[in-house]
Amino acid sequence: MFKSKKSLEVTSQIGADEFFKGIIASTGIVRVSGQVVGKIVGKDGRIPELVIIEPNAHFRGQLIARDVMIKGTFEGKCIGHHVTIAGDVSGFVFYDGSFTVNSSRARVNFSLTTRSLSSFDVNGEEIGALNTVALSDVVTLKPAKAA
Repeated sequence: MFKSKKSLEVTSQIGADEFFKGIIASTGIVRVSGQVVGKIVGKDGRIPELVIIEPNAHFRGQLIARDVMIKGTFEGKCIGHHVTIAGDVSGFVFYDGSFTVNSSRARVNFSLTTRSLSSFDVNGEEIGALNTVALSDVVTLKPAKAA
């Protein structure tokens, strides 16, 4: 996924003991270890390379990135090329590459839609007349009931 060590450096970070409310604009790697209410968006015509929501983190809002890894709690709208979930997710997930749930502990309750990243601007807003999603294009995953 990444070619050089420099490209693995985190460019924006919300620490475990921090709370952030607002908009984070980045083209690099964003790591959320604390709490965020708001948006993670692109800048200068580019979206972030990677957004990581760490295991004890809580994110509520909207994010767009090329690659998204959710290990903590996410509520809102997630847009990415590759989306990996290993945490608790509720809301809407849009992807156009790969989608993976890679943990038996993941709890999901969201609408999942395949849609090209070019359907969104760097702020995660839908472009053109794409405000409706056909029900046949949406898969809703709900947590399994305990036996």
